[in-house]
Amino acid sequence: MPRLGLGHRSGLGRILRAGSSQGFTLVELVVVVVMIGILASLSVGSVLDYTKKARASTAKALVASAARECVRWMVDSEGLPFRLGTTPGEGYGLLPEPPECGGGQSVSFEVSIDAMPGSAFGIEVNSDGSFNRFCTGSLDCVGGRW
Repeated sequence: MPRLGLGHRSGLGRILRAGSSQGFTLVELVVVVVMIGILASLSVGSVLDYTKKARASTAKALVASAARECVRWMVDSEGLPFRLGTTPGEGYGLLPEPPECGGGQSVSFEVSIDAMPGSAFGIEVNSDGSFNRFCTGSLDCVGGRW
């Protein structure tokens, strides 16, 4: 009965001994580089989508913060107008600047995203404290609402 093993002349033993002294062929290296390139190209799209979604979430949080401050002021101040001290931060623009709230009229806050031209999120705060959300040109904007 023949013995098979690494010490005998099996195929695996020859491959292990031969591979330790010869290295990789050019074809093997090209295949590995192509596979890495394909995997990298698949992940780039999801990374870009993630950054857009993160920027949109930040814009929503900024405009919601301005609207909450406005409603809080309207409840506490009996309708006297004031200017919000909210600043949007680098990469975002808050309109109107500086935002004014109260005074018995509705006011709209809109945050634009510098890195995504045409994308903006906004909230219109009505004099009764209710609000309407609106948006333009973003992944999260469906029918002008978010």
